[in-house]
Amino acid sequence: MTMYPYLTEHQTFHIDGFIRQFIAKPRRERWLSIFRMKPDRWIGLSVWDLWDDRYVVSGRYERDAPSGAFAYEKYETHKVMVFRIGHDMGGVEEMTLHEALEGRHAVLEGIISIVAGKLAVAINHDGGVCLCRA
Repeated sequence: MTMYPYLTEHQTFHIDGFIRQFIAKPRRERWLSIFRMKPDRWIGLSVWDLWDDRYVVSGRYERDAPSGAFAYEKYETHKVMVFRIGHDMGGVEEMTLHEALEGRHAVLEGIISIVAGKLAVAINHDGGVCLCRA
């Protein structure tokens, strides 16, 4: 049995890298155990777990933000792994970063893993965004 029985090897690489890099140790086991469940159980997670983590730059997503913290255009057409959690009802899919942030199926609440374990965006259902980078 794999660590995440409902995920492919590629999906596992992304979510495991995210959890181990960006989720604080006291909350990490909860995330690991929930991602071992069927995706419809992922509604038990909240990206608010990230807001106080040392790796996170928080704020609202703005494509043209001058902060320089994230070069959107560098990754706009990059294939990313999307993990829908919380209010987005659970699920995983691959799409471009543009589709995940601005497309018809944009993420309501979840994790967008851009570079596994190194760069991700977490979005809460109120529109708050965390840029997670190692």
